[in-house]
Amino acid sequence: MENPNLYKGGIRLDSEIDVTFNILKEYIDNNNNFCLDAGAGSGKTHTLIKVINYIRESLPEKKIVCITYTNNAKNEILERLSSTNNVSVSTIHDFIWKNIGKFQFSLRIEVNKMIEEKIEKFKLEGDAERLEKYQSSDLSSPIVYRNYESLRKGIISHDTLLKIFKSFLDNEIFCNIMFSSFDYIFIDEYQDTDKLVFYDFLDKFNQYKTNNCNIIMGLFGDFMQNIYEDGIGQIDFVHQNDFKYIKKEENYRSCENIIKANNCLRDDLKQVCKNKFEENGKIIFVYNQSSDLFLNNDLDYCNYIRLHLSHRVIADEVGFSNIYKVYSNKYKDVSTILKNADERFLKYICRDVMPSIYDFNNDLSNTIIKNINMSFITFQTLNEIKQKIDDIVDNMNSLSISDFLNSLFELNIFSCSHYKQICQSYIDSDDDEFLKDILNISSVEFYNYYCQFSSKTMLETMHGTKGNEFENVLINISETIPWTMYNFSKLLKKDNALKDSVRQRTLKLLYVSCTRAKKSLVINYIVDKKESKNDLSALLMKNNVERIWNDNIEFINKTNDN
Repeated sequence: MENPNLYKGGIRLDSEIDVTFNILKEYIDNNNNFCLDAGAGSGKTHTLIKVINYIRESLPEKKIVCITYTNNAKNEILERLSSTNNVSVSTIHDFIWKNIGKFQFSLRIEVNKMIEEKIEKFKLEGDAERLEKYQSSDLSSPIVYRNYESLRKGIISHDTLLKIFKSFLDNEIFCNIMFSSFDYIFIDEYQDTDKLVFYDFLDKFNQYKTNNCNIIMGLFGDFMQNIYEDGIGQIDFVHQNDFKYIKKEENYRSCENIIKANNCLRDDLKQVCKNKFEENGKIIFVYNQSSDLFLNNDLDYCNYIRLHLSHRVIADEVGFSNIYKVYSNKYKDVSTILKNADERFLKYICRDVMPSIYDFNNDLSNTIIKNINMSFITFQTLNEIKQKIDDIVDNMNSLSISDFLNSLFELNIFSCSHYKQICQSYIDSDDDEFLKDILNISSVEFYNYYCQFSSKTMLETMHGTKGNEFENVLINISETIPWTMYNFSKLLKKDNALKDSVRQRTLKLLYVSCTRAKKSLVINYIVDKKESKNDLSALLMKNNVERIWNDNIEFINKTNDN
C-alpha cells in the first residue's frame, strides 16, 4: 500500500524531479549551511523528510536533530519519517531542556538568581506573604521543567527556560558539548523561532563550526509566514553569508486561481501551480456591513471554514467569553493558549473530561461507562448513573466548572486525584486567585470551548489556522474593531501613515490566511454602517482591491443589501 504522506492536494510529490531536494543534497554533500524559504503549500515538510531520510540512509552513523515550533509539527514529522534511528525530533523547549536539564548545579544557580530577584521585588512591594514563601524556597529536589512555574519549588516554565538557556550559551564548554552531540541541526518553521535565543544560538553555532567544519545547520520555513511577535522573521543573509539560500516555488495545495491571487500579496516569490486536480472555485472580496453570518442568508457558505482575527470574537459566538476574559487577563498570548489548550486546567478539561461528555451528548455513552470506577455494577445502577449524568449535563449552564466536576466525582466516573494535583499546582505557583476565577466559570463554557478546541466548529482564528489547509475559506476582516498590532484598512488603502512594522505584520497575517484555501476564498470586509452607505467609499475600496489583486478577485458590494 502506498504511503499517503507522499501526496499533497491529490498530487504525488515525488512524481517529478525534485529540483529543490537535489540542490539541498548538493549543499549537504558540500557541507554548506542552508536556508529554504518555501511558500505556503509547497511541500516543505515533505522536502525536510526527504533530506533527513537521505542523510540517515547514506550516512547512518550521523546524528540529526530536528527542532520544531509546535508539538503537532513534531508529531507530523515523526509519523512521516521512515525511521528515527539517530534522529531526534523535538520542540524548541524540549530540545533546550534535554540539553540543560542534566546540569543541575548550574540550573540551581540560575533559579536562585531569579528567586533573589523575586525577594527584592516583594520587599519593595511590601508583599509579606509572598516574601515569606520565597525566603523559604526549597531547591533540594532536582530542577524540573513544566508548563507552569513555581521557582521556590524548583519548577521552571517556558519563558524561564529560554532565559536560562540564553545564559548557558555564554558558557563555551556547554556549547561545545551541545553542538558536538549532532552532525546536522534542522530548524523547522525557522521564522517563528524565538528572537530571545535564536541569534545567540546561531552565533555560538558559527563559532563552533569554525573549528568543527563537519556540522551543518539547515533552516526550513517561510519568512512571509512569520505571524508571531517573538519570532525572528527574515534573517539578514548579507551578514549570515555562511548560509546558502534557496526558494521553493511549487504549490501542491491550491487551485491555479487561488495561487494567482496569493502571488499578488508578495514580491519575493511567485508560486507555480502543481495541483492540476483542484477545480477553481470562488475568489471574492465582499464589501459588507455585517459578519459572515449574514452571508449564510443568501449564499451557500455553510461548508466554509470561517476565520476571525481574534479568539474573543469566536469565544462570543461559540459561548466561552468568560474563559477568554479570565485567560486574557492572565496571559499575553491568550490566542495561542486557547488554540492549543496550552495550560494545565484547559489541558485537563480537554483531555480527561469533556471528550466523554461530548460523546455522552451524542449518544455515545460507552466512554463514560468505561470510566466508572466500581468493582461491581448492575444494569439498574448503570441506568441510575446515566440519569444522574443527564441531570448534571442538563444543568451545565447553572453549574460552575467546580460544582460540575465535583458532581461527576461523586458518581465515581472520573478520578479526582489528578484534578486535586492540578489545583495544588496553582497554589504552588502562587496562582490561587487565578484558579478561583477559573473554577467559578460556568461548566457549559468549558464544554463550548472543548468543541472549539477539538475542531467541532467551523471557526478558526487567522493565527490559529497556520499550517492547516481547507477546501473553502472565509476570512472576516472588520474595519470597525481597532487593533494596535494590525491595520487591514490602511494596508488595503495603501495609507502611507501606516508604520512599516504594522504593515508587514498585517500583510503576513493576510497572506497566511488566504493561502489556507485550496479551492474557494472569500474575504468578508466589514465596514461601519455609516461608511457603507457612502458609494464613493465602496468605489475607492473596489479600486484598492483591483490594485492589489489585479483581476484575480471579484469585488461584490453587499452594503446596499443590508
